[in-house]
Amino acid sequence: MMNFSNIKNLVSWGLFLFGFSISNVCAQTFEEYFNKGMEAYNQGQYESASKFLNQALDLDENSAKIYNALGLVYRNQNAPLDDVVWYFKVAIDIDPDYFEAYQNLGELYFRTNNFKEAEEYLLQALRINPEAPSVQYTLAWVYLNGLSRPDEAIYYFQKILDKGDIPQAQYGIGLAYVMKNEPAFVLERITALRDKGHNDFASQLEAAIRKDYTAKPAELPGIPPPPAQLPPQQPVAAAPVEIQGPSGSMRVRLKGKMYSPGIGNQPSQQPPAKVEYKAPPVPPAAVLKSGY
Repeated sequence: MMNFSNIKNLVSWGLFLFGFSISNVCAQTFEEYFNKGMEAYNQGQYESASKFLNQALDLDENSAKIYNALGLVYRNQNAPLDDVVWYFKVAIDIDPDYFEAYQNLGELYFRTNNFKEAEEYLLQALRINPEAPSVQYTLAWVYLNGLSRPDEAIYYFQKILDKGDIPQAQYGIGLAYVMKNEPAFVLERITALRDKGHNDFASQLEAAIRKDYTAKPAELPGIPPPPAQLPPQQPVAAAPVEIQGPSGSMRVRLKGKMYSPGIGNQPSQQPPAKVEYKAPPVPPAAVLKSGY
């Protein structure tokens, strides 16, 4: 006959197995929602992506990669800048070494002409991954086109050139020498571009050298738009955070969602009539790494 101690052990073991099964199901469901959200995002179906990613967020409110993904989704929906920034910053709060969130924030700030902030977050990304070519490339344009610091721009463009024949970087160095009013060095870059068959970039530099961009660096030509990227990152647990929101309001993370006290109980995710995003540079295919 089974005694009370044996029954107790069986019940405890059964509860353990039940709890393990429930946890495993939740983990699988989280990844399913996340993967569906990423699939929709990559197809440009941003409303569906937001739906699936928020369902995943309900299962794990401390997932850095979900906040980063939602930041990208809402950015592509032209959501208010402060809202998009909020998602990336929460991802960083959860995981202070989350490279992709720093990169996305830096590129977002560059798009919106917030060059000092762009520099700050791109440098943080390079702290984590010092040889990230796409970050080096964007930072070079921040220094050249945003902060009028051609020497720093040349430094980062040269790092790209060290990785191979990248005409966009050669072109960027040429523009930096245009800004520095050093035409002899510009001509060297024009010759190097023509020797490699990059005649379009060489012609643009020849046109630039005939103009005076030293006084108006923001008018420098030749910055193409970037592709969207969403690399993965493992989430870590973190306490709720408060981040200053727009117009002095306080954004509070409650159960993984964004609320603005005094504005209502719905996440602030509605796009304004128009948000002007400046197109940042795109690293050439040779220096990009694919993946989420």
